[in-house]
Amino acid sequence: MDTEVGSDLMETILELLATLAEHDGIKLQVVQAGAATSLLRLSCKSEDENERDGSVLSKAAADLIVQLLTGDESMKVLYDSGNGQVLKAVMSSWLPSEREHLQVAGVLAVGNFARNEENCVQLVAMGIVEPLLNLLHKHDGRLGAMNMQHGVLSALRNLAIPGGCHEHVAWCSECSQEPGHSRWVP
Repeated sequence: MDTEVGSDLMETILELLATLAEHDGIKLQVVQAGAATSLLRLSCKSEDENERDGSVLSKAAADLIVQLLTGDESMKVLYDSGNGQVLKAVMSSWLPSEREHLQVAGVLAVGNFARNEENCVQLVAMGIVEPLLNLLHKHDGRLGAMNMQHGVLSALRNLAIPGGCHEHVAWCSECSQEPGHSRWVP
């Protein structure tokens, strides 16, 4: 996916991959083939040249990454014990992005990463709760923000399940309302 191809062809390729990735075995093969790197690059690609094509491809690539994260094995590979490129992109680019489709994809990615206790504890320690709460507050009361709010609340619910994490999520929620709040220290 690194070679130069037309936008229409790339969109068709992404749609085909999304259809194939409905099966967990294919998800894992796509991940093991290293497609996530190209998908990340495409998802964050500048939309300056052709806004419609760039936006469509960015959204399709981000949606495909989220779809790949729904498979247990492919999620483990992409999480890489908290060191995965996708997780780093979610935290550094997608959640703080001004592009709503990247924010939504980031929230859904966090929810998929937060499917086991070890990941939840690690994500909470990495500070993932604050950006999620920021998005929740940013979209509060906005018409059409239901997907974002649902995704954030689902991710926070997953993160709060392991012992000790629920206290941190509650603490962050209270502190996010106060100006100049500091980071939680267990």
